[in-house]
Amino acid sequence: MIWRAILILIVSFASPAWAATTETQWVEAVGYGTIENGVSSDSARRSALAEALISAAISGGAKLQGYTAMDKGRIVADLNLLRPTGSVQQHRVVEQSLSGNVWRVKIHALVGVMPPESCIGRRRLDVIAYAPRYDLTPYAPAWVGPMAQDLFNEFLDRIERHRATDLTRATSRAYHHRPRGDRAMYDYATLTRGGIPDTGGEHAFTAEISANMLAGDRIEMTYRLTFIAPDGNPAERVLRTEADLPGQSAFSALTGSNRTKVMRSLIADVGPALTSMVDGLSCLPPTSRAIYADGVLQVPIGRKHGLKRNALAFTGDPNDPFAVLEIVKLSNTMTTLKPLDASRSAASFAGEDIYFFEADL
Repeated sequence: MIWRAILILIVSFASPAWAATTETQWVEAVGYGTIENGVSSDSARRSALAEALISAAISGGAKLQGYTAMDKGRIVADLNLLRPTGSVQQHRVVEQSLSGNVWRVKIHALVGVMPPESCIGRRRLDVIAYAPRYDLTPYAPAWVGPMAQDLFNEFLDRIERHRATDLTRATSRAYHHRPRGDRAMYDYATLTRGGIPDTGGEHAFTAEISANMLAGDRIEMTYRLTFIAPDGNPAERVLRTEADLPGQSAFSALTGSNRTKVMRSLIADVGPALTSMVDGLSCLPPTSRAIYADGVLQVPIGRKHGLKRNALAFTGDPNDPFAVLEIVKLSNTMTTLKPLDASRSAASFAGEDIYFFEADL
């Protein structure tokens, strides 16, 4: 498909249901899709909508679910998972028509900075928890070690209880990033220690917990929490807490009251921070890495991860920003894709990071 230059008209209107803020703007964009070279009418209509969405993003300088549309009109990959700078926040198709073999689709889209509290739609995350890493100074009190282990177990409980996660498994092995597919067969760590079975659609969770003693009988705890997405991109949060280590009276030594207070102050904010991370990740569009085998292009995520049949797929390649794919088959854990551009082979997308955008189709 030939991507056309599009005239974009920035319009000003308000709706009670869609009130724009000073950091957003409504834009009107038009896209075209041609039925040719084996391209079906439905695929051409999807192409027209994808073209309109990209045009809207460029006009607003917003992030299009995996792309950052700069004001110069150049689209590049955006890997900032937790704090995207902007988004096509809402859109609706206001006109669509077929003239001869050409679809024309017009949309109204709200583009701009995404509020931190906004959530386009939650999805489910499959999580594999890997063994934590402890770095505890030998000068810390003896109870710090058991406290760190209990805290990691609390992390697992929070992940398991969260409405948006499935804790697929917890392993005693440390996390090791390894290549996917055939390349993994030749990875040294995989050959010597074995790989952790996965489908390619899981998030990996790792935690590093360290303790240091500060001047004045104070203890500092540092927690590094990391989720690695199926496309290999990490989302990380680091928290530090401090607390005084008061002297022990005979009574507190027997009851452990002082130790309990210190422990509570050291971990009070960590559990909620983990929950907040999962909340943020579950609001992001599904992403995964494409696999090509037996003439079929697939990603190992599906309905259970929040994908819907009307989603459009974009690649994360900054050198190929207009590559758009459509869903041709959707199961619970697997999605089959094909390029909207009939001149592109499905095999050319093998190994690409794929980002999904729910479209108004």
